[in-house]
Amino acid sequence: MTSPEFQKEYQKLNQSQKKAVDTIYGPLLVVAGPGSGKTQILSLRVANILQKTDTLPGNILCLTFTDSAAVNMRKRLAGIIGQDAYRVGIHTFHNFGTEIISRHPEFFYNAASFSPADEITQIEVLSKIFKNLELDNPLNKTYFDQSFSFLKPALKAISQLKKAGLAPDEFLQITQHNQKVFETLNPLFDSVFSKTVSKSMLPEIKKLTAALKKLNFTKDFPVAHFQPVNEIIQKSLELTLEQTGEQATKPLTLFKSKWLTKDENKKTCFKDFLNFEKLIALAEVYKQYFQAMRQSGYFDFDDMLLDTIQAIQANKVLRFELQEQYQFILVDEFQDTNDAQMRLLDLIAQSEISPNEPNLMAVGDDDQAIYKFQGAELSNILSFQEKYQAPIVSLLENYRSTSEILELAKQIIRQGENRLENRLKDLKKDLVAINPGKNTGEIVFRAFPTSVHELHWVAKRVSELIKSGEEPNEIAVIAREHKTLQEVAKYLQKQNIPVSYERQRDVLTQPHIKQIITIADYISSLSDKNDVKDNLLPEILSYPFWELDRVKIWQISLTSNRDRKPWLETMLEFPDKKVNAIAKFLIELSAAAKYETLEHVMDAIIGSAVSFVGEEDVATAPAKTLTEHNSNFRNYYFSKENLKQNTQEYLLFLSALRVFYDALREYKQGEIL
Repeated sequence: MTSPEFQKEYQKLNQSQKKAVDTIYGPLLVVAGPGSGKTQILSLRVANILQKTDTLPGNILCLTFTDSAAVNMRKRLAGIIGQDAYRVGIHTFHNFGTEIISRHPEFFYNAASFSPADEITQIEVLSKIFKNLELDNPLNKTYFDQSFSFLKPALKAISQLKKAGLAPDEFLQITQHNQKVFETLNPLFDSVFSKTVSKSMLPEIKKLTAALKKLNFTKDFPVAHFQPVNEIIQKSLELTLEQTGEQATKPLTLFKSKWLTKDENKKTCFKDFLNFEKLIALAEVYKQYFQAMRQSGYFDFDDMLLDTIQAIQANKVLRFELQEQYQFILVDEFQDTNDAQMRLLDLIAQSEISPNEPNLMAVGDDDQAIYKFQGAELSNILSFQEKYQAPIVSLLENYRSTSEILELAKQIIRQGENRLENRLKDLKKDLVAINPGKNTGEIVFRAFPTSVHELHWVAKRVSELIKSGEEPNEIAVIAREHKTLQEVAKYLQKQNIPVSYERQRDVLTQPHIKQIITIADYISSLSDKNDVKDNLLPEILSYPFWELDRVKIWQISLTSNRDRKPWLETMLEFPDKKVNAIAKFLIELSAAAKYETLEHVMDAIIGSAVSFVGEEDVATAPAKTLTEHNSNFRNYYFSKENLKQNTQEYLLFLSALRVFYDALREYKQGEIL
């Protein structure tokens, strides 16, 4: 039975949107430009499936990328089908992984309870592994301060491998396979590309492309779902030849620059071939890290999907149960999927009954990809269309923007080379503005000699608009990077313009919060006595709230080096009462840390129980006395003068401080530093 609400909303759709909603069975790729109503068609398609089939709401799975998008989709769906909207599975990818783990604990971690690991914990686990590396290990390199130079790159690489859905053993197998491939390909490419790129090379390159097609490495490729490197190189070379034609050689030069280099014998080889020693070493580090995290009872954010993939792949019972449950799958923002997410989709969507005809709709637009830093791949859209021979529906009617904006955006976007429109010949993506109620907007170009001139102009222009009667909440400043917006905010504050900056700040990166954490870290080491972090004192003494003369810090350093004494001991003997007081404060606080709660120690570092007060009395709130000497942190940062002169910065810092304290409260009652 068709609901009146569905019919009402369905009649508002254009022909392309109706086609997407009406195509219920089989794979479907919907290329949806901005403002083309994709959330509405996703909701209506779910409603259509429920009305035209015997499918239950719990048999439909909708996947998106943000919690807000999931909430928006469910709210939209509830307006169409009512309470059944809350029985449909609407998740972000990571939330979906967590859902599977919580519903099927018998397949994960031997049913044990695991805890999420923050970055500090991850680095600690990895540091122990690096300390035990053999001396000749290619990753065993250190900086002048004895810290490991490859530690953070290794952690980043492991995160990328998890985003690709690769377990340690799979990564090692692929690495070893690729090494054999490159050993075969290197001499072939050296015979052609050792010379300077020119038009005369084209016949040889065509022969090389034909030779690549005859090589069969695919049958030995160890991990399904991933494309063998020889096929990637072959397709890249074919595309290069297609772009080159009979005239330009620039595409060939770009191919050579991207893939090839010279080895120590001046032979042309693939760049990746020179990294295999490090990659194999990384595979072993990844394996040890994976095992150490499990033994310690930890998992990280990327593990949620990787562990889900491994469990589904290894357990047919779990795989068949999920395939049976989710008979229809819809994926929003498909251009932002990474390999791990695609691998999870493949495992659930491709049942043995219909392996190449899943009821899977992918909605995306390569020109709106924003998660490239998380491993998102345009190739996922291409491989989806090629793998399933999925029909394509293009949504070209834009209901959000004016024609002027769309035309300007088109000119900019078409400068990109690796676009879906350039790869699929029959695909057209010319958006048309369909909203007569929208006023035409003026687009003005401005050029400035420096960024300072630009930021000053923006602040001045916003001020002029407000003075002319425009509402501040109707004015938006958009920039490519957050650091630019942070600079804009400073200029607006100087004009006494209130700013609403919606980025969720990582409070742990705020300078004031980092100062508190560093002092706490030093106090903890001093309390422990086994590993006193004396090297932190130069940084701690440089914090502005101590109001120490830089020359005095330099003199402490000279005295400490001359007398071969720790900084703290030198500070106690230093001929300056303020320096003595700081040293005594740190010592007394380290003693108090043995029996006091973490929150109370933090209060003492700050110099006030800030966590229990409001903005109006933060500067006068009584401190919890743990020491004879007190910190000047509160008086320096929360003075009435600072509130008056830097109101925005004052309130932002206070907000960050409260978020920080909320995190502290998550510790169990009575936690000791």
